[in-house]
Amino acid sequence: MKINSVVGTVHMVTIKQPAGAYDKQTIGSASDPDAKAGSASRPSESPLTMQVDVQVTATRFGEPVEEVPGAITIVTGDELRARGAVDLRSALALLAGVSVAPGGDAGPAAAVPSLLGVREVDDLLLLIDGIPAGGAFIPQVEAISLNNVERIELLRGAAPVYFGTTAFAGTINVLHYGAGRADRVTSFRYGSYDSGGVGGAAVLSAGTIRQSLSAELSTDGVADPRAEFRRAQGTYRLASPLAGGDFHADFDLLGLRQKPTGPLPIDEQTGRYSALLPMDFNQNPSDAKLDTDRVKLVLDYSRPLSFGRWGNTAAYTNTQTDSIRGFIDIGDSPQPWTANTNADLEAFKQSLQLHELFVDSNVTTRLKQRLDVTSGVNVLLGRADADSVRHGLRLRLDGQSQAAQLDSVAPKGTVDFNDRRRFVGVYAQTRYELTPKANVLAGLRWNTTHETRDENRVNSRGVVTAARAVQDVNRLTGSLGAGWKIWQSPSAPITLVTLHASAGYTFQPAQIDFGPDPEAKPEGGGLLVPETQRSFVAGVKADAPGGVAGFDITTFFVDFYHQPVAATSGGIGVLRSIGQQRYKGIDVEGLIRPVAGWSVKGNLTWSDARYRDFLTEINGIPTQLSGRRQVLTPALRASGGVLYALERGWRGSLTSSWIGQHFLNGLNTFEAPAYALIDASLGYRFARFTLSMTAANLGNRRDPAQLSELGEGQFYPMTARRIDAILTWHYR
Repeated sequence: MKINSVVGTVHMVTIKQPAGAYDKQTIGSASDPDAKAGSASRPSESPLTMQVDVQVTATRFGEPVEEVPGAITIVTGDELRARGAVDLRSALALLAGVSVAPGGDAGPAAAVPSLLGVREVDDLLLLIDGIPAGGAFIPQVEAISLNNVERIELLRGAAPVYFGTTAFAGTINVLHYGAGRADRVTSFRYGSYDSGGVGGAAVLSAGTIRQSLSAELSTDGVADPRAEFRRAQGTYRLASPLAGGDFHADFDLLGLRQKPTGPLPIDEQTGRYSALLPMDFNQNPSDAKLDTDRVKLVLDYSRPLSFGRWGNTAAYTNTQTDSIRGFIDIGDSPQPWTANTNADLEAFKQSLQLHELFVDSNVTTRLKQRLDVTSGVNVLLGRADADSVRHGLRLRLDGQSQAAQLDSVAPKGTVDFNDRRRFVGVYAQTRYELTPKANVLAGLRWNTTHETRDENRVNSRGVVTAARAVQDVNRLTGSLGAGWKIWQSPSAPITLVTLHASAGYTFQPAQIDFGPDPEAKPEGGGLLVPETQRSFVAGVKADAPGGVAGFDITTFFVDFYHQPVAATSGGIGVLRSIGQQRYKGIDVEGLIRPVAGWSVKGNLTWSDARYRDFLTEINGIPTQLSGRRQVLTPALRASGGVLYALERGWRGSLTSSWIGQHFLNGLNTFEAPAYALIDASLGYRFARFTLSMTAANLGNRRDPAQLSELGEGQFYPMTARRIDAILTWHYR
């Protein structure tokens, strides 16, 4: 199914493929100027009739979405711009089985996507232009720029073959226009909380040497007057023929300056936000910051061979983050609270540097008429160095007091943390066409991982604790899927109906908590056992002629094993790899374009996300959570939207996302009510300019949206209502 609508005239495009991608990934005929490599023609500005249904995330074969046995969805950049999507939450609002909580521990510029009901940000793989963004450690969602986006591909479920252990619960691939192609606009924005910015993209050359440049400068305020984020980001892209093949180079710079928000504690008596504190209370020290500088360089070379195509990619990313944060320690701040309570505030100053190197080489070939094979090897290296200084502060819970600057109080300990990770995989993926209507997609990957960790902790009494741990894991992972076109008729009201099913197995090393003084550590001082996942996905996809309608029904059944749980050993908090969780459900999504210029989308998800064997400690008491529902995951959620846009004239959209009742604690004693988020846009497209207004969270819902990993028992609320005015200049 092509749940990927975009606005106006039919306009084919060429997608920038990963190195080694098969030739049939090119969309469009040779006579179409945009189907030629390096074409500078601006992609369609009309998101309703354009169809881009060839994916590049699930396989290297460039299969159409309806032929991939799995739950994969595409949303185009043109649709995002027509809807006025300004962040990842609004961008993915109309995708089934997906919800995004904006902000969080990584700052107001970040977000935590939930796929299959899994709400842990470190359980998904984030790709930016096909390159892992924080894949060795934690996804760098704050690095995503929606400026000059061509499309977003989202795969629900594991992708254990090509991307290996880091693609656990799902994959989000944000793809921007390649070298020699661009959105070819400049936009100016001003909105709520004195937010504003300018951004755009241009083609520098479109001949043999293809070049393009995109950049943005922005400052965004939020309802919390002490919080904001400022972004400066630019990307230069180059492509050129070289030695009978194609050479690509990307260089991306990001400077992000954030003043973080703070989570809100939940009252243990009521299960609601504490009535003592205002909605936008900021518990951080007065000099709080979260500053990130990121540099990424990507080199890509591919060339045709007599028997297929050979591709190579090398990408290096260096991320430096300096932060000052503080979180209320609920355990050391007895409830019930009063306005005179002096809460314990665990504050810290940290310098975190991440180095990541991703290298891949693969060959895609057609061994025989109906058999395509991709085989290759890739390596992901990661190095993390975190130096932290801990401070103990007090914060009066009168809703107005602020914690002092960290420099004004003596430190209470330091942590020197160093981690080295190496992921190596040898993989092969095949697509065999059993008949013109049936195909099998199978893949295997041999993984070898190596991790070394050194920690040096000095507590407030000067006691030094040094620890070193090494872990090697060698394991086979893979997937097997099949698709069957049970109906195919170009002249019928429904042109294609496809059944699909797939099963997979994968694992990932336990994710790292970079907190300066974690509540629990691996038992015995070593590294945790890798988490594992087994999944089964099945469904049916259908499309009408010309993509005017379609639907997709997907069922999923996923088990997680060896999840970290909190325990106590000898009076010391530890983590044990004993937890089990199960996620199962049904996603239903549909699309209809009744007349020219109109597009209607809707989806409904039923899910059952529960703990299985999950013996953890709550308030110092061992507690079995088996059978209870996962925190923040509702049994029902739905979204729907209508979009109207033609190449000229009025355009607008209305999107509503509904989140059903859900629990705020593992014991399921605190139940939160259902709520709906409403986004809208209205604009007018002139020949060279577009004037528009966008509104996010019109109802100003501030429900708990995300659980803090650093502030125990505390939640970040949904971001407040926001309205932006946008002037866009379109140029040729």
